[in-house]
Amino acid sequence: MSFASRFLFAVVFVGLAGTANTADSKAGDFGSGKLQVGDASREHRLLVPKTVDLLK
Repeated sequence: MSFASRFLFAVVFVGLAGTANTADSKAGDFGSGKLQVGDASREHRLLVPKTVDLLK
């Protein structure tokens, strides 16, 4: 693959990735998940308050 085509791919990929994050932005409770690393186990939960500015 040439340098120009790799560069174009990177630009398009970054552009699409940036718009995907802003389109899915919303407040709410996104549930919990469990992460196991070796013998250690951790549970996490994502909660986004309604007062957060979602455009930032």
